[in-house]
Amino acid sequence: MIDPTSPFGAATPSDVDVPTATLRRQLKPGDLVDRVVARSGAKKRDAKGIVEATLAELGEALSKGEELNLKPMGKMVVKREKRVEDRHVLNLKLVRKEGPPQGASGLADDDGDV
Repeated sequence: MIDPTSPFGAATPSDVDVPTATLRRQLKPGDLVDRVVARSGAKKRDAKGIVEATLAELGEALSKGEELNLKPMGKMVVKREKRVEDRHVLNLKLVRKEGPPQGASGLADDDGDV
């Protein structure tokens, strides 16, 4: 079945004989900023700096081997890492709950618990 609104383009995964994993799309920083603006109602110029700072902090935390537990995104753990030339390669495991987030916003309470 052809679905032009599908995130996979004109053909859905059931239409082609290709594993779903090969049909991935990339989410780039500009796209993420646009989505944050749409979801939050923030101004784009404000959201851009916040998104960039958040991505930098997440990258640094993962490079230090910190485990991320960020609802509703999920729990992320560095499983393996190695340095190749000028890159730090991290293999990650992300565990998420099924379905839409429920209840609270997922932001930390005053005591820092998520």
